[in-house]
Amino acid sequence: MKEDFLQYLWRFQKLGPEPLTTDRGVPIRVVHTGIPNLGEGPDFLQAKLWIGETLWAGDVEVHIKAASWYHHRHHTDSKYEAVILHVVWENDVEVCYPSGRTLPCLKLSNRIPPQWWKKYYKSFEKKTHWIPCEKGITQFPDFKWQNWIERLYLEDWSPKPYRSSYCSIKVKTIGRGFCFSCWPKILDSISMGLFF
Repeated sequence: MKEDFLQYLWRFQKLGPEPLTTDRGVPIRVVHTGIPNLGEGPDFLQAKLWIGETLWAGDVEVHIKAASWYHHRHHTDSKYEAVILHVVWENDVEVCYPSGRTLPCLKLSNRIPPQWWKKYYKSFEKKTHWIPCEKGITQFPDFKWQNWIERLYLEDWSPKPYRSSYCSIKVKTIGRGFCFSCWPKILDSISMGLFF
C-alpha cells in the first residue's frame, strides 16, 4: 500500500458506495476534497467537510498508518494545526491535537475492495517508461530535434513580463541529450501555464 494511492482515492472520492463515517461513527459529507499540496504541510489544503452537524473548513492529511502523524512529528508542527480530517488505511493509534482534542479519522481499509488497489498498481505502478513516448524519441528526425532545441533556446515562451527575469535558459546539446537549468519555464510552456 502506498500513500499516493490513498491520496488518489481521497482526491477523486473513490471511497466505495457506503456513506463516509469517522472511526467513531460520525457521518462525513465531503463538500470539497481540498487542493492537493505538493509542498510541505498537509496533503490537501482548504477542504470543506460536514463532520456530524458541523461544517469544517481546513486541511486533510493522508497516511498509511495513523501513527505516522507522530512519527512525522505533525503534532508539533504548526502547519498541521488546521487539519480537520486524518485519512488513513490503518487506524492503529488515536491521534490528538496538541490541545488534547481527538482528530477525526476516516479509515479506508474496510472501504476499498482489494481489486481496486490491484487495478491501481497495475495501471500506475508498473509503468516501465516515465514518459509514454520515450521509446520513440530515437525515431524523431535530427533536423526537427535540432530545430526544436533552437526554438526552446531562442523563443520567449511566456507572455508574462514578470517571468522574463525568472531564469535564463541554458541548453547544452550532447547528441540527443540536453540539460536545462530552467525546468519551471519549460514545464510552463508545455502546460500552457497550468502548473505555475
